[in-house]
Amino acid sequence: MGRYDNIKVYNNDSWVQPNQIRVYNNGWQDLGTNDSYNTKSLQVRKGNEFKRATLNRRDEEVVTDRWANGRFKLLPANRYCRCPDNSDHTLQYNWYFRTTVEKTTDNAQYLFYCGTGGSPESPGNNYIRVTWQADGKIKVDGRYNGGTVGSVTSSNAVGKNTQVYLNVYSNKGSYKCTIDFNGTTTSGNIYSSFMFNNSTTTVGDTYTKIRNNLAAAGVDGSGNTGSCSFNASTVSGTDNSQYKEVTHRESTRTDTYWE
Repeated sequence: MGRYDNIKVYNNDSWVQPNQIRVYNNGWQDLGTNDSYNTKSLQVRKGNEFKRATLNRRDEEVVTDRWANGRFKLLPANRYCRCPDNSDHTLQYNWYFRTTVEKTTDNAQYLFYCGTGGSPESPGNNYIRVTWQADGKIKVDGRYNGGTVGSVTSSNAVGKNTQVYLNVYSNKGSYKCTIDFNGTTTSGNIYSSFMFNNSTTTVGDTYTKIRNNLAAAGVDGSGNTGSCSFNASTVSGTDNSQYKEVTHRESTRTDTYWE
């Protein structure tokens, strides 16, 4: 495709498309190369009228992929604690984290963390954490009041550069934690329920790409439930009621049209 798609010249016993055209009209006029942005027109007579034979170039940038890159925070920050049940069975709340995610490294990446103090890399005494491990498996681990850490690990593994759907959840009234990872379901009990008003929540890691709908739910220390649901492919750094400090990334290609 090019500027001279509608033009052929006779050369060496055959008709060929020119790469560049220059015409003489009170001096030489350059119409540009076949791939140029030149808009000077060459008119040819057809019947009783003249028509433009040259085409003009138009480039259009097309977005091919969008994602949330790196670590960001969910809001309200303290309302994603995991307490599906407690010791006297009086406090029971649904908890879940759902997203479409890809990691671009073989190293472990922290997908979700809610805790009092600490960080995904070095959690505090009360937390729930979802990790895409270096071995490709999803591990969910949690702790209450500095006690024993409970965990569940997916039975399947997925490596880097693969986009997968992940749904991790605990239904109220049960300590069971279920991992739906790329179509495979694994379940086990995590007894470390916690509810605190000074908790914070982060999602994603340095080498993760989070796309499509992200949803999460939990509770704070006063029994106020929280939830979020938004398109992670299109979110930006603008803070709102559900997230903040998001880094938006996108890849593009350029399509060229001759008109």
